[in-house]
Amino acid sequence: VPAGTAPGAFISTTSELTSGGLVVAPPASATLTIEPPPLFAKAFTASPIPAGAITTLAFTIDNSASALAATDLVFSDPLPAGLVVADPANPGSTCDGAILAVPGSGTIEFSGGNVAANASCALSVEVRALAEGVLTNTTGSVSSSSGLSAPATADLTVLPAPAPGFTKNFSPDSLPMGDLSELTLTIDNSAALLDATGLAFNDPLPVGMLIVSPSNATNGCGGTLTAPDGGVNVQLSGGTVAAGATCQIRINVATTTAGALVNTTSALSFSLGSSPAASATLTARAAPGFTKVFAPNPVAAGGVSQLTFTIDNSAELVSADSLTFDDPLPVGLRIAAPANASTTCTGGTLTAPDGATQIDYAGGSVAAGAVCSAAAATPSPKWRRCLQPTSSARRRPI
Repeated sequence: VPAGTAPGAFISTTSELTSGGLVVAPPASATLTIEPPPLFAKAFTASPIPAGAITTLAFTIDNSASALAATDLVFSDPLPAGLVVADPANPGSTCDGAILAVPGSGTIEFSGGNVAANASCALSVEVRALAEGVLTNTTGSVSSSSGLSAPATADLTVLPAPAPGFTKNFSPDSLPMGDLSELTLTIDNSAALLDATGLAFNDPLPVGMLIVSPSNATNGCGGTLTAPDGGVNVQLSGGTVAAGATCQIRINVATTTAGALVNTTSALSFSLGSSPAASATLTARAAPGFTKVFAPNPVAAGGVSQLTFTIDNSAELVSADSLTFDDPLPVGLRIAAPANASTTCTGGTLTAPDGATQIDYAGGSVAAGAVCSAAAATPSPKWRRCLQPTSSARRRPI
């Protein structure tokens, strides 16, 4: 008589035994016990986890309610999208049998297992989450000598992966208008457990800034970098930065107008989301005004006039530093003795030796919004009247 499929104790009772119409024996009775198949359960040992993290997927085969051993245990577990076997998988089993769990694959197989009567056994495989959300994992049924065990289900909650940091800076960030500065864009994925792929951004340079020629562009982020010489836009598409790593893009730029030029990118998009836009300011300084004047002017022959140099930085928001000039005086002029040389500029060295024919200044500065000056006295040449043989007179310098 084949056994039924439902577990339990089944009592079979006959009618009375008769012979020749007479009851010769009471009814006969017997009980058949059908043992249940093992219970099958699964769980993730850590949940929630961040995207990219590894957790252990544990299976339990519980045969404690059965007086029979369950042999030839077999099941398959198709992992949901976004979950793969980790590398290494580190499979383990107390159920005998063999676990097939290829790193990077989406399926776990088990076959040939056994669990003793009134006992339990367990299996485990490490898995890695590649996508955020609630990942529901349901196995197939477990088949064994004791029949079919129902499928097991468990949920894994995967938190969003940290977005890469996206920053930019200019070096130097303040310079005379027209000079070169290096623009550096940094994508920082050092806090993530997953590679950030499909990196893309657009960086329109502000009015008054352009990519120089040659740009000397370097790209450590892969993909396609577009930064044409003389252009005003930088683009990246298809880039990649590995988990735990940082990459940079460098480009030389220059300014064509003075002022604080604010440069803001688009958001950085990548395979799992986006990062906020990056912004930096490059301050381009216009050249200070530079004038000179003699006072008094005019003067009589042999008189003294003060030569004053004025450096006007009143229209600028940053100081003008390392000021340097020299002034070779024309023939017929020299520095007075005493020169009474002086400067209101900050620091630097004003050189105006008594009787010399050149004035030099080096190393000074003038603050933002300020004016400074340097001055020295210069005598005009002397003239005298000389009698000539023809009685005509001529003035000559002495």
